[in-house]
Amino acid sequence: MLKWLLFFVLIVTHVHSECGGSEEEKCPEGKAHLDRGTIALSGQFLYQLSQSRPNDNFVTSATSILTPLAQLVPFTKKSVSKQLLAVLNLCSEDELKCVYLQETASYKNQDQVEFEIATKYFANENYPLSDKFKEESKKYFDASGQNVDFSHSAQAADIINEWVANKTHDRIKNLVSPDSLDASTVAVLVNAIYFLGNWKYQFNPKNTQKRDFTQRNKKVVQLDTMYQEHTFKYAQDLDLKIKALVMPYKNQNFSFLGILPEEDAFVSTVSALRNPDTFINITKKLRYEKVQVYLPKMTINTNMNMEEMLRKVNVTEIFDPNSNGFKGILKNNKPLYISSAVQKAFMKVDETGTEAAAATAIVFGLTAVMDPPRIFVFDANRPILFYLLFHGVPLFSGAFVGAQ
Repeated sequence: MLKWLLFFVLIVTHVHSECGGSEEEKCPEGKAHLDRGTIALSGQFLYQLSQSRPNDNFVTSATSILTPLAQLVPFTKKSVSKQLLAVLNLCSEDELKCVYLQETASYKNQDQVEFEIATKYFANENYPLSDKFKEESKKYFDASGQNVDFSHSAQAADIINEWVANKTHDRIKNLVSPDSLDASTVAVLVNAIYFLGNWKYQFNPKNTQKRDFTQRNKKVVQLDTMYQEHTFKYAQDLDLKIKALVMPYKNQNFSFLGILPEEDAFVSTVSALRNPDTFINITKKLRYEKVQVYLPKMTINTNMNMEEMLRKVNVTEIFDPNSNGFKGILKNNKPLYISSAVQKAFMKVDETGTEAAAATAIVFGLTAVMDPPRIFVFDANRPILFYLLFHGVPLFSGAFVGAQ
């Protein structure tokens, strides 16, 4: 049995999509469709991880998952394509190609930050990939490729992990285990994201001090907490019982969104964010206000089994060795399935700014306006949800619950 691996490196509730009209009409709408899908999956991942790791800090990246899944859509049978397009919230393969051609280009040449999204496939030299797969991967996802001898699993893992470490500035290491590779591995598809950005308005380290932080289990701990007062986008939602704050980076295409639930509203907020309309409505309420910000310094590392998480959003057939769900990836067109999907993610938030990285890997198997001056307080002295946004859409999402 041959295997295909998918890895995601990082430093659905029901999603409604309007899919009528001609292909020419869909493409302009495709960006909005994909954005909604990304918001929805980010919310789902927040919910799943807060359920399975209630006392842990965590960070994940829906973008790092969706990109390699999108890369595979043109090479799937109808039932598999339907599942993948649903989680992407896209209408068709044509819309997908149009959107990702634009999306890939939009990530490039971002000044005042270090930002990179990279995709690469490592292919078994004994199982050549089809020319179409290689050509479309390059055209729509700017993905490069490299042949690897998977019969030497330790060396193969070193090659892949070295590329990941390089792309994430050594923040993601040992993504791929040699135990997941052998001579039957067809390919490993890896997506890596790295972001390093300075706040537009930095915190003065002299204002950082130990403050009480109440964890989800009601234990009170002392954490290094940053402070500043400035004008930021801010909102309060009395129904959700949350405060929201957006802090821009020097490159204002990027921003940090903090959502601070009241002490008794963390679970209900996470649950509500599974619906993308919750996130969208919060962002619509944001207004420029003068805010006193207390924010703990954060360093978060997270390892995730993405197969478990994707199955919970109805992405199942790609993991079934009997589904014969892929076509045209290999020159010999033999059937494939994904035997594993893992993600590692990292985020660091301090007075200067934010550093984040993520990586995902997939392995395939072959079977046969300013208001009057008022001062608001955003005091993250309790668990907080956060997003790192690019043009208002999540690249990363996570929770900080004060775990040490």
